[in-house]
Amino acid sequence: MPIGTDDFRAAMSDFTKRPAPPVAESDTLANLKLDSLAMLEIIGQLEQRHGVAVDEDTLVDLKTVADLLRVLNAAPKA
Repeated sequence: MPIGTDDFRAAMSDFTKRPAPPVAESDTLANLKLDSLAMLEIIGQLEQRHGVAVDEDTLVDLKTVADLLRVLNAAPKA
């Protein structure tokens, strides 16, 4: 099953220890008001939960939630 916005919200909520706001694929990552360390932690959680390994170089140019989900869903199994 592909990684989606609900998975992203769950990881975001786990990291921040509070309910995550609604997230749409069109949302920019900057609008989520998470610093780069928080984003790496959330991505790490998603990698672990879904058994994938993302090449960190692919994360540099991500702009939207859809971009991030595309990279996560294309990542090879860990």
